[in-house]
Amino acid sequence: MDLQERLREKDESEGDVTRTKDISTKTRLAAGAENFSNPAALLRRRLDKWQNNNKEKKALMETYKRNVQIIEDAFEQIKEATGISSTEEIVTTFIKAEE
Repeated sequence: MDLQERLREKDESEGDVTRTKDISTKTRLAAGAENFSNPAALLRRRLDKWQNNNKEKKALMETYKRNVQIIEDAFEQIKEATGISSTEEIVTTFIKAEE
């Protein structure tokens, strides 16, 4: 009990900042307990979050696929124009030309 009294005194002496943090923490804990009491709502929010993340990743993958296709088309045009059939040879030639 003495220890509890000392802790209370220490909390009171630290001022409003600590009280604000405690209230914020209590609010978050209460919200967490409230969410846990309704697991269906919690799972729905998680599902929505995952679906949104997957939509973003899918859009990013589509962009990457388009970029790869553009690069492949460019190499095909270079192969047709130069008559070089190997992609590695084209890369080596460009590097040598740049040097």
